[in-house]
Amino acid sequence: MCRLLGWVSDQPTTLAALLGPARLAAFSQLSHLYAVGWGLAWLDDDGRIQRVREPRAAHDSAGYRRAVSEVRTRAAILHLRGATIGLPASVENTHPFVAGERAFAHNGVIKPFQEMYELLTDEERARLDGETDSEQYFALLSASIADRGLVAGVRDAVHRIGRDLDVTSLNAMMLTPDELTVISSHDPAAGPSPDPNTVDPHGHFELLIETGSDATVVASSAWGQHEWVTLPNGVVLSLAVDGRAVQSHRIEHLDRTERGLVVSDSA
Repeated sequence: MCRLLGWVSDQPTTLAALLGPARLAAFSQLSHLYAVGWGLAWLDDDGRIQRVREPRAAHDSAGYRRAVSEVRTRAAILHLRGATIGLPASVENTHPFVAGERAFAHNGVIKPFQEMYELLTDEERARLDGETDSEQYFALLSASIADRGLVAGVRDAVHRIGRDLDVTSLNAMMLTPDELTVISSHDPAAGPSPDPNTVDPHGHFELLIETGSDATVVASSAWGQHEWVTLPNGVVLSLAVDGRAVQSHRIEHLDRTERGLVVSDSA
């Protein structure tokens, strides 16, 4: 499994300045558990997606330390990877993935891998760089959004994957030049496990949000966000890069106890 963190701010800032030393240290400490890779995608001064990633633990990476202290941006997503069993550590398998003007990072497991792969068209498969279920999710999601728009596209992708496959979480963050999109859709029954490669060892897959006077930050739980607000399960948030305006829409969430998807009312 993995950890996610994304932000939108009024002025360009580094992650180190945004979180401060103590909170950055607490988040970075998670890379001892999620130690297979790390990656950062951000918008540069011209609004273009840039990315750096390494298939190694963030706590052991000079590149990570440079990225969090030197990359100044108004919007970014950061990912700490704890690989799904059977998927190797490689640059190609390291989040965030980038396609066109989108960067994407995911926290969860989608099985069986072959059935996830079969949901893609031949054209979508040909564009894959790595082997992960997460990149395949990104490909399906991108095609669905291109066809139906953001909210309807997310709903359709979540439905298609969750309807037939074994999924712990479809929690994800997607960055474009215009917005940071956060998907909160996970199985409440995917509880604690001693194996960080299968289920989040800290508990469930909650995403939390903190809205300050100059920035909005969304992140996976389990590193001390005691006063943050928990996002509902079954929601997609869109945070505009220009002005941080937030739009929230209900989508389906996963629930094994209900044997499939639970459809939330529109927000």
